[in-house]
Amino acid sequence: MRRTSIALATAILAGGLGLAVAQADSGAAVKAPFIRHSVQRNVGPGETAIIRVPCDPGTVPTGGGFNNSPGVDVLSSFAQPDNWTVVVNNPSNIFKQAESHVICSTP
Repeated sequence: MRRTSIALATAILAGGLGLAVAQADSGAAVKAPFIRHSVQRNVGPGETAIIRVPCDPGTVPTGGGFNNSPGVDVLSSFAQPDNWTVVVNNPSNIFKQAESHVICSTP
């Protein structure tokens, strides 16, 4: 039975440079480098913010997400051709922290 399997290690979540390994139908391992970028931002009281995390030139976003302070609402989180975009809202009356992440790889 032919299978294509992808091994994603906790290195993706931990960040930094690494390798994702896929098993090709021929059985040979194919390596694709990936890198994780993050952007943190203070979001003011009542503010809606757009946080974009760009990929390096020659790479594309293959995934992404966010990590926010409690009480920060995520309105959307999506890939663009060269970045990951997260739109957040802070409905509170104090500043809150929002963070967006992108995983980029060569196409």
